[in-house]
Amino acid sequence: MMDSSKLPIRHFINSYRFLSNFYEKELFYLENGKFKSAEHAYQSTKARHFHDFEMIKMAETPEKAKCLGKKVELRKDWPFIRTQVMLNIIRRKFKDKDLREQLLNTGDADLIEGNKWHDNFWGVCLCHACRNLYPGPQNNLGKILMLVRDEAREEEEWLKDAEPDATGFPH
Repeated sequence: MMDSSKLPIRHFINSYRFLSNFYEKELFYLENGKFKSAEHAYQSTKARHFHDFEMIKMAETPEKAKCLGKKVELRKDWPFIRTQVMLNIIRRKFKDKDLREQLLNTGDADLIEGNKWHDNFWGVCLCHACRNLYPGPQNNLGKILMLVRDEAREEEEWLKDAEPDATGFPH
C-alpha cells in the first residue's frame, strides 16, 4: 500500500481548498494592510496605480479580485518580481497556525495546482489542449507551497530541538 502522504495533491479543492489562493482567510501582507485572501494580495500588488490597488484589495471575492487584476496596468517590474511576490504572500499566509498545520499535514505529497483555465505558469492545466504544450507546465504555485512547507517543517524541527530538556538546556 502506498503512503498517502506521498500521493500527489492535484487539485486545491475540498479538504485541500486551503492551498488555493482563492481560500478566504484574512492575511496581513507587508505594509499594505489586510487582504481577504492571497489572491487579493497578489492581484492588488501587481497594479501600477494606487486606485487600482485599492479597488482590487476591496473586491468582494477572490474571483472578482482576479478579474480586476487582469484589467489593470501592471507595474513595470512585474514580470521580474511576480514569483517573489507570490512567495512572500504564501509565506505570510502560512504564518497562520491552523493553515500552517494543514500544510504540514500534506506530508511529502507533491502539490499541483491543477486547473482547466490554461494556467501553466502557476499550475498545471489538465485540459486536453494543454497536454502537449512546450514548455510543459511550470506549477510555480505548487513549487512555492512545497518550499514554504519545507521551511515550516525545518522551523518546527528547530523549535523542537531548541526546547529545554530537564537540565534546562536545549537538546
